[in-house]
Amino acid sequence: MTLSPEDLLRRAIIMELMCQFEISKAAIENKYHLSFDQDFDEYFARERLDLQVLEADDLVRLTPKHIEVTSAGRLLIRNVAVFDTYLRNQQSRQFSQSV
Repeated sequence: MTLSPEDLLRRAIIMELMCQFEISKAAIENKYHLSFDQDFDEYFARERLDLQVLEADDLVRLTPKHIEVTSAGRLLIRNVAVFDTYLRNQQSRQFSQSV
């Protein structure tokens, strides 16, 4: 199986959130050349809406430059990593769901 550039981008974001509990939007934009066409928030507009819901529940902190997972969000990190399009597209989950 070969990963597309989009898959590699999303994998990097998910891994960074799950391992470091924060990402720098500028670092992602620079590494993957997002700012050529769109900035991070434009490119991930759909995910940003999901993250805003999580922010209202105090699971993440959104700033113009970073996404940071809160202590409470660390307990539900699978839910915080909203960048997985394959999981989003699944009609039924085959694996365990978080509480």
